[in-house]
Order: sequence, then C-alpha cells, then structure tokens
Amino acid sequence: MFFTNWCGHSKKMKPIFDEVKNELVTVDKNKNKNEKKMLKELVDFKLVDCENDDTRMCSLFKIKYLPTLILIKDGKKIKYTGGPELEKLYLFLKRELTS
Repeated sequence: MFFTNWCGHSKKMKPIFDEVKNELVTVDKNKNKNEKKMLKELVDFKLVDCENDDTRMCSLFKIKYLPTLILIKDGKKIKYTGGPELEKLYLFLKRELTS
C-alpha cells in the first residue's frame, strides 16, 4: 500500500489494510485437506510512505494517487480499485490469489 500520513483517504484505508492482512483464508494444499492460513502468510503486505520513500518505490511504481494498493502476482501488477471497505479488499485478494 502506497500512502502518506497526511492523506485523509490513506488514513481511512490503512486500518482496513492492516485488518485484512490478518484475515483467515482457506488454502487447498491438496484435495483431501482444507487448511486455514492468515493472508499475511500468503502475501507480503508492505506499507510505503510516499513522503519518506528512501527506496524510491513510489517513483518506480509511478504512484499518482493515494492510497494505491497493488498486488504483484507472477510478475503482473494488479491494482485494487475498490474503496476503503474491509469486505471489498478481502474479496479482491481472495479472488486474485485463488485464480
């Protein structure tokens, strides 16, 4: 998640981002067993403060709007376009991770 501390939209999204990473999901390791894992075990959740970005990630990803959430899966960048709602972000990750 790319954000800044002064951005009102970032302030709304950050607690949702933090909560979603602790959601339980079903992982099918094999067809005989369903296992639950935390999303944070499946995804590397990162916060990048674009005001204090020593890594230059905001420039590298060409971030123009805050907050911006990007899932990188198999080298492909998938941008989250939903609002600051727990269920929408959770469903986005679940859909993208299981497809």
